Formats: sequence, C-alpha cells, structure tokens
Amino acid sequence: ASADGDRPSTPHPGNLTAACSHFFQRRHSHMGEGQTESRLEEERDGERDRLLALNFVSCFLNPVEIVKLSFLCKGAEEFLTACSPLVKLDVRDLDFLQPSPEKLQGRSVRDFLIFNLCESRLTKKGTCIEAVICTFGKPQVQKSCLLSLPSGLSELELNGCQELDDSALLFLASRLKKLVRFELYWNLKVTDAGVVKILRSNFRTLRHLNLSGCRKLTDTTAHEIADYCSRLRFLDLTRPAGMTEKGLWHICERLSNLETLTLYASNNFTPEAFQFLSRLRLLKNLDLCGSSVEDEVVENAAGGGGWLNLVSLNLTWCLRVTDRSLKALSKGCPALETLSLHGNTSITPDGLTALEQSPLKDTLTALDVRGCRQLDAYVSEGFKRLKEAFPKLTCFELHS
Repeated sequence: ASADGDRPSTPHPGNLTAACSHFFQRRHSHMGEGQTESRLEEERDGERDRLLALNFVSCFLNPVEIVKLSFLCKGAEEFLTACSPLVKLDVRDLDFLQPSPEKLQGRSVRDFLIFNLCESRLTKKGTCIEAVICTFGKPQVQKSCLLSLPSGLSELELNGCQELDDSALLFLASRLKKLVRFELYWNLKVTDAGVVKILRSNFRTLRHLNLSGCRKLTDTTAHEIADYCSRLRFLDLTRPAGMTEKGLWHICERLSNLETLTLYASNNFTPEAFQFLSRLRLLKNLDLCGSSVEDEVVENAAGGGGWLNLVSLNLTWCLRVTDRSLKALSKGCPALETLSLHGNTSITPDGLTALEQSPLKDTLTALDVRGCRQLDAYVSEGFKRLKEAFPKLTCFELHS
C-alpha cells in the first residue's frame, strides 16, 4: 500500500493469470529447496505464502482465471479452494488450454476440461456448478463429455454441438431433472424422440427453451412443449421446418405465461398459423421476421388488447404487412419500444404518421425502416427526418 494507505492499483487483467502462474511456480520450486531451512522456518514461510496467495487471488481473480490457474500450475488448486466456487462453466473461456496427449488419454480437449473440473475441489466435485455452456467451438463436444455433467445443473447450452444426437438427449434426460434453461440451437440430428424426453424430464422447472434450427422437429415436439412446459417464459423456434400451424396453435392456446417467442424465418407457416398469437397476453418480445403474417393478425392482437405488454416486435421482411398494422400498433401497443419494419415495401409515410401521432412517439427507442422503399426520405441524411418524428430514438438499425 502507498504511504497514505490507498489500496494498490489492480494489475492489468491480461497479466493476472501469468502473474499468478509465476507466483505458484516459484512457491513450489522453493518447497523443494527445504533442505537448507529449518522445518519451523519452512512452515512459517509456507503459511505466509498461502495467505498471500489467497489474499491476492480473492481480490483480483474471477472464477475463470482461477480455473485457468488450476490447469496451468501444479498445486495451485490447493491454494485456490478458499476462493468463490465456480458456478458457471463456459468451456469457450478455456479453449486456449492445450493439455498434452498423455493427459488427454484419447479425450477431446473440451471433454477433458469438463471431466476434470467436475472432479475438482474448485467445484466441490461438480456440486457447485449450476450452468454449463458448450456452445460451438472446436473440437465438438462428444457424447462422452455428457457423462461428467453434474446432475444438479439448472442451465445447459449445447448450441452448435452437431455431434450430439437423440441418444445423447436420452442420456441427459435420465440424468438432468432440474433444468431451467436448455439451448440446442442449430442441431440437425436430434428428432422429436430425444427432445420429448428432455421436456418430460424437466417440465416442472423449464423456463427457457431454444430449439432454433432443429429442422427435424415436428408438431409432436410443439404439442409436447404446450402440454408439458406450461411455465415457459422464453421459446425460440426459429426455422421450424417440420412444424405446421396446428403445432403453433397448440402452443398459443396453452403457454399463457410466455413472454418471448421467436418464430424467425418461419416461412413454412401459412398466414392462418399466426391467428392465435393474440392469446399470448403476457408477451413482451415477438420475432416474426420473414414470416407470412398479415395485417389481420396484428389488428386482432393489438386491437383486442392481446399485446398490451409487447415491448419488442420484429416484422422484418414481413411483406404482407401494410400501414394497417402500424395503425393497429399505434392504438393497441402502448409499451412498444423496439420495432423493425426492415425491408417491408408496402409501408408508406401514412403508417409512420400513425405511429408519430400516437403515444409511441415517446416510447419508441429503436425503429428500423431501412429497405422500405417508400420511406427513403426518412432514412436519408443520417435518418434526419426519422429523428425529428421520433425524438426518443437511439437505434436505427436492428437488422443486418
């Protein structure tokens, strides 16, 4: 500390792991030189070093840095167990580690990391871990990796894990019974059989479900979601290629607690598929980008008081939407803050005028009208005219 008692400045985050690694390596090298010191002095030095290490680490390192140290420095785990336990394991943070082939013993790097962390004192043999994120990355997560996952997990993200199939989900369903959040984005192998097992094993706790891009799923999964997951708050069914309007109808009829629904690129649905969206009265975020939704749906939902809580609405590339929808939104969606009309060629200045003359003039903070050919005047000169019409706007590009 400085003379006036101020706390020393925090080391640069990029140097924390290197600094600690050097510290621990020195500590253990000194322990091997104990032949030249008395036992009492060695014990005093050891305890002093231990307290210094714990004090240093607990002040400056986050759980990820602690995990890095446990793999990089022999014996470091002994000093780090008094720090905050690792609750959220994001394997992407540890991709830089390259254990030797002898340590891997035929496992992939990610399998090795998960296995060892779930057996480590840093996680109390995995009992402290509540969330595991294995999103994308190389090498892919293998089914063997799932054997190490702690049974008490509440969150599991397996987005982009293309190697996992129904047999992997069947194993997870037999082991995990308390999932609150489950994500399986962009998996082209899983079918209804595997997903249904996960849903039935976790229906009491599941609140967040992402099945975006799982193209083999059908109405069977949609009905299971509706019948077993009544507590869902978040549902992502982007590109639901195998589902029909019957599946979506059932979801709208049963999931009354839903707050976020993503139906991005759902062009396989007919316009009639969206007619029951008005029943989702707690809905705050709705993504219909690229869908065949029509004015009648928006008018029924907004006009009938179904979307009073709606905060964000994505109508990007919804080519059947016209000024009629904007007039309905201006009257029936008082909480709306984010609206994308990107690429909708049927929208005219009359539609924007309806929004401008409503309370939404003061609530909208994000509005994307790029690609609306009849609204080019609002986009030109750095969105000058749009800013004048909606003074609270801070975001003008919602769709890339």
